[in-house]
Amino acid sequence: MGSPVIEENIDRILNGKDIDGLLTLLQDENLMVREKAVTIIGDTGNPRVVRPLIDLLRSDREWRVQKAAAEALEKFGDKRAIEPLIEALKDKDKLVRQAAQEALAHEPRAVDPLIQLLDDKDRSVRWQVVSLLEVLGDKKAVEPLIRMIRDPDQNVRKTAVRALGRLTDDRAEDSLIEALKDKNEQVREVAASALGRFKSSKVIEPLIGRLGSDETQEEVRNAAKGALKGCRENAIKPLLNEMIEVTDGMKRDNIKEVLEHLFGQFLRFEDALAKPKVKKKKVIRAIKILPDDTDNAKAEKTDDESESLESDDKDKPDKKPLKSEDQLSSGPKDKSAEVQATQSQSAGKKATKAKEKVKKAPPESANSESRPDDDGGDVVGRLEKLVEMKEKGFIDDAEFKEGKKKLLWG
Repeated sequence: MGSPVIEENIDRILNGKDIDGLLTLLQDENLMVREKAVTIIGDTGNPRVVRPLIDLLRSDREWRVQKAAAEALEKFGDKRAIEPLIEALKDKDKLVRQAAQEALAHEPRAVDPLIQLLDDKDRSVRWQVVSLLEVLGDKKAVEPLIRMIRDPDQNVRKTAVRALGRLTDDRAEDSLIEALKDKNEQVREVAASALGRFKSSKVIEPLIGRLGSDETQEEVRNAAKGALKGCRENAIKPLLNEMIEVTDGMKRDNIKEVLEHLFGQFLRFEDALAKPKVKKKKVIRAIKILPDDTDNAKAEKTDDESESLESDDKDKPDKKPLKSEDQLSSGPKDKSAEVQATQSQSAGKKATKAKEKVKKAPPESANSESRPDDDGGDVVGRLEKLVEMKEKGFIDDAEFKEGKKKLLWG
């Protein structure tokens, strides 16, 4: 059993409290000791250990120690580690290169040094650099990545196309359209998906060109369909125009699939044409009485009340004593009853006129709520509003067809 002093020192070293003791262990001949010491050092957060870790990354003879050093340097985020990590991208060991790549993925200051490596002769280095630039997402890399679309290695081209799709910079549109014709199907597939992120009218025609039987790969056609669906209303007119002239059956089917998606259950709109018109009574009930018709509404209410009173009077027995015939013939007439009858007739006429006015008046309030906004919303949304107007009886079949034609063809 060792002395308590030595055991205490070992405990301090293993807990990362003895930095000097850990730095001494970095020079130990045993591989396992050096690797363990590097792992512990990475968790200390002490800037004193950055330089020794860099030295190990550059000069240690064992890849496991170099890998551990790269992983430890990632935790510090020290600017001094950027250049050594970039150098490690060329290491002969794959796991060391991978560790360096992961460390640099969290270092935005590495963009400029990485761009300098895009001309490296080693295709694996170029691919790693392009992958890092994709992860870092800095638009300073747009022009260099455009250049990499013409790289001789297909993996480099594919990764560059994918990176430009995520950056969605207008400068890359033409190059991505060009990539749709790449000899490698994976590059074409990624290019189609990337163009779907731009959603501009410029990319629609090239994407439609990938829907036919001249495109040999189904994956590419599916990617083009997905991109066109993402373009939404911008793609509708070009697709309809192409549908009229296309002779390729596969292309026609693919265009139809995209259009059905863009219209959003297109058959539902066609079924709405066969539905019977809504009765006018339902439309009238939906109309709110305008402020100007308040008097007419009151008159109608008075008429209803007078009718109700008359019916009540008929049902109730007359409690007053009956008058003789002489009294009926010679007595003075009840003027108040005469006036009341006149007012009742006048109120009834006004109520009748009010009802006729409501029936004849166009349903402006309901129409204004249901009519689609020609300037806003997508085509599918406006078609849905048009169908709603048709179902409520605000427009007839001819008006529905004319409105639909205007929406689709402008």
